[in-house]
Amino acid sequence: MSVSETTDPNPYRRSETQDAERAVRAHHAATSGAAMAATAALTSAYAIGWRAGRRTRGPMARLLGRRT
Repeated sequence: MSVSETTDPNPYRRSETQDAERAVRAHHAATSGAAMAATAALTSAYAIGWRAGRRTRGPMARLLGRRT
């Protein structure tokens, strides 16, 4: 067996280990993105609910700027 027979003829081909690492990184990125989106949704829902709880006047009174 010569040296040329033992080397890979395609130097750009990925190994199975590289494919697995790429899959893990992609899964981690997707999981992180989903966690960030859930956190943003919960934070905004909390802020909207907190502001809604502070209102002492109804929508028409807020629109007209006085108590009706």
